Amino acid sequence: MVVPAEGPGLDAPVSPVLGRAPYLIVIDVSPEGEVREQSVPNPFAQAPGGAGQAVAQWIASIGAHAVAAASVGPNAAMVLESAGIRPVPLRPGGRVRDVVEYLRRSGSRYF
Repeated sequence: MVVPAEGPGLDAPVSPVLGRAPYLIVIDVSPEGEVREQSVPNPFAQAPGGAGQAVAQWIASIGAHAVAAASVGPNAAMVLESAGIRPVPLRPGGRVRDVVEYLRRSGSRYF
């Protein structure tokens, strides 16, 4: 799963947008419940155009199964849908850790 964030790490605030988020947090939860994260500076955050679509293509290229975001633009949504990546809608606010814990408690299979 990928979560757009305002900074690196699980304690970073979730970004309100996907394409121009400063960081993309890649989350993996092992069968034993261990949470692994990789904070990636978003190389497309300052792109003059097409940031959402480029981020969606990057998410597909790393093999993510889902993206949890408060807002996904229409072009990014088309790319994600064509790659079979499920969007997980979020309310704005909160930390990346909160998203992970909520999805774990709810029995989510997004990881």
